[in-house]
Amino acid sequence: MVGWLKKYYAECPSCGGAQVRVPWEQARIRGRRRLGLGLAALWISMAGWITLSVMTGSIWPWTSALVASAAISAGTLFKVNRDLRRYDCTECGHRWYGGPGSAPP
Repeated sequence: MVGWLKKYYAECPSCGGAQVRVPWEQARIRGRRRLGLGLAALWISMAGWITLSVMTGSIWPWTSALVASAAISAGTLFKVNRDLRRYDCTECGHRWYGGPGSAPP
């Protein structure tokens, strides 16, 4: 679709209001960027856990950190995926999900 034809706003399917929080607003983009940086820092810290495991001669610090990091990453990626498709009406409180593969409201 041509950029100037694209609709950059959303209307609530429940009340028809124009006060809708959309996935491309700046606050949501900054939040997703912070989550991404947090995940990067989490996985970079894995080098410290590996070093600790080598120094102590035990594999448990590294494996427990790996399991915890994988669980945190899965939860974060689920949250980001949901946030990329969620719309919130601030007038009536209606929340719906849009995007590829979703049915029209």
